[in-house]
Amino acid sequence: MNTERAVLPKKSGIVQSVESSERKISKKGRRVRAGILDTALRLFGKFGYDAVSTRDLAAQSGVTLPALQYYFGGKQHLYLACASEVVARFAAITGRASENAQAALAGARDELQLRSALSELLIAVGKAMISQGQSASGGSFGIRELLDPGPGFDLLYAQLWEPGIELVADLIASIRKTPSNSPADRVEAMMLISSLSVFQNGQLVARQALEWDTIDADQFATIEAALRRRIAQL
Repeated sequence: MNTERAVLPKKSGIVQSVESSERKISKKGRRVRAGILDTALRLFGKFGYDAVSTRDLAAQSGVTLPALQYYFGGKQHLYLACASEVVARFAAITGRASENAQAALAGARDELQLRSALSELLIAVGKAMISQGQSASGGSFGIRELLDPGPGFDLLYAQLWEPGIELVADLIASIRKTPSNSPADRVEAMMLISSLSVFQNGQLVARQALEWDTIDADQFATIEAALRRRIAQL
C-alpha cells in the first residue's frame, strides 16, 4: 500500500499555486499543461504514484523534463493537480445540482422540494460517474486512490467525497425530519452514492448484465427512474 499521503485542507497552498500558475500561462501553454495532465491521470490511474516517474510522464506527454517541472513543479504537485482535476470534472457536472440542494436545505425544507433536490443531485452524480467511467484518463485515478490511498487521497476526500456524503446525508435527514444527519443517514447516503459506482468502475459488467452497448440518454433514463423510486421510499 502506498503510505505517502499529503494531508491538505480544502484549499491547500499547493492547489492554489497550481491554479494561479495556470492563469499566467499562454493559450499554447494551457494546451501543453492539459496534455501533461491527461497523460498523468492515465498513467497514475493505471500504475499508481510510486510506479510512474517524472521521466515517464514527460516522455509519454511529448515534453521535456524541464517543461514538466515548469508547469507542475514536481511529481507530487502533478499528482495533486490530477486529484484537483478529478474534482473539477466532477463539479462541472454536479455543481448546479449541489447548489440547488444547498438552497433547498437553506429554505423552508419542503419535503417535495427536498426529495426533488436529492433526486437531481444523485442523477448528476450518476452522470459524473458514467462520464468518468467512460474516460480514458480520469476514471481510474479516483478508483486507485480509493483502493490504494496515495498523495491525492486527502484532497479527494476533503473536496469531493466527504462534502458529497454530507450533502446527501443532510438531505436525507431533512426529508426524515431529524435534527441533523446521523450515522444512519450517512450510511444511507453512502449506500445511495455507492449504488451508482457500478456505472463507473463496473461499467462493462453493468452494460453486459443489462445488454446495453453503451449508456446514453435512453439507458440513463432507466437508471434515473430507479433512483427516483428509491428516493420516494425514504
